[in-house]
Amino acid sequence: RFEDAINWLSKTHFHSWEGRYDVHQYWVESHINHGDALFKTGNFQEALKHYELSLTYPANLEVASQPKAIQARKRYKVAQALEKLGKRSQAKKLYKLVVADAPAANDAYQYYRGKALEALGQKKKSRQVFADFLAAAEKPVSKKRRRVGEAYVDPARNLEALQLFKRSLALEGLGRTEESASLREQALKMDAIVALRAFTAPRSGW
Repeated sequence: RFEDAINWLSKTHFHSWEGRYDVHQYWVESHINHGDALFKTGNFQEALKHYELSLTYPANLEVASQPKAIQARKRYKVAQALEKLGKRSQAKKLYKLVVADAPAANDAYQYYRGKALEALGQKKKSRQVFADFLAAAEKPVSKKRRRVGEAYVDPARNLEALQLFKRSLALEGLGRTEESASLREQALKMDAIVALRAFTAPRSGW
């Protein structure tokens, strides 16, 4: 359970090597997923707390903050909770920050830029973001062997799964839900943690 993960991550002192952000990624995912569960039950105040915690870098994790990290996903979640709590002006400021982020054209964070524009009532711009994201995510996957994290992996498996997952996000944004669900199912069969990989910060993070 995510609550158990949060409890363990909060009480354990880690010794992280420089440039390693794995443990912080678990911190982020645990808080976001627990926040999502609370959000679905209507507990927006508690959801907000966990979404805000996903933006933090606790000292016990021994992970330095990443000044250039894309925060679109986390800020969008915070904004959603704030909006549900009636704090529209604060939410609007965060939506604008999400839109201002500049991830790569095929980056999964483009999904949240599109959603933020949608929340701001800019539907035409939102659809354009999703359309551009889809076009970028549909470009052929490089078969060149590359390094992901610190271990060599089979690019035909992981990179293809990432591409399918990103395409599923773009299609969801465009309202093509059946196609989105089908591609996401394929991606998850190829790589069970594809969603985690899609939102993992770069190794350098700077």
